[in-house]
Amino acid sequence: MPTLSTNDYTATTTPDGLAFTPKKGQPLTVPYGALESITWAPNTRKVGKGKAPLTQVNFVYRNKEQNSLPKPLRIGDSMANATPENMAAIEAIREQIINADPMPEWKQEVKQDELNKAQGKRAIKIIIGLIIVVGLAIWGFSSCSGKDDGKTSAESGTTSSAKVEKRETNTLTWEAETSGGTAISVTYTTKGMNISQESDATSPWAKDIQVKSKYDLIGANMSAQNTGSGDVTCRAKWNGKVVSENTSKGEFTIASCSIDIDDLD
Repeated sequence: MPTLSTNDYTATTTPDGLAFTPKKGQPLTVPYGALESITWAPNTRKVGKGKAPLTQVNFVYRNKEQNSLPKPLRIGDSMANATPENMAAIEAIREQIINADPMPEWKQEVKQDELNKAQGKRAIKIIIGLIIVVGLAIWGFSSCSGKDDGKTSAESGTTSSAKVEKRETNTLTWEAETSGGTAISVTYTTKGMNISQESDATSPWAKDIQVKSKYDLIGANMSAQNTGSGDVTCRAKWNGKVVSENTSKGEFTIASCSIDIDDLD
């Protein structure tokens, strides 16, 4: 049976569903109908010589409450080596999802104390992040507001002051299109690895994501699935410049695009 091996779990296709065996925690079998899609971004990160590159694997559930679970509890999102075995397993899982009867009511059973603990950790990370951002902003403002040489200009009788520049806003644009004009199902990440999805979107399709820094896009990826025949193309633009593009050919095929932040200006 095809098995996907990631940094956090193995996922084996079985007649009853996708059997996840985490490295930490209890095994869990997820019905194929509970899953809406599986996305991956080939060649996301380079690794050591002789090793297959790492790819980001994401599962999107039909139940939105399941998708909103904190990441430590929401099984499915992980990094995996892009080996032929893993790529074949991903294709096998995708086929099972496509052919399964939808089960939008299914969601993972999570104990309340585990949920509270995970949400508490996430809140702490957010608070720490805000403290760092505010601290950097205060430091930057203080640096810009300082006098150039610590002295007033005697000749003009005025005090020199530095202008505080506004922080630049960057735009990541996800695009997808089909050669035959058929509708597209699109799954994409936004800031902070949040996942959004649009089904039966009109071709051509585009979505702008506004970010302050390229580091808001660590692990960013998208996939576009053709709902008919012909080619499907995904594309990522950073401030109008194409930084990733991929095309797949055939009926119901998927094209995936990923971003390496080291390639961004």
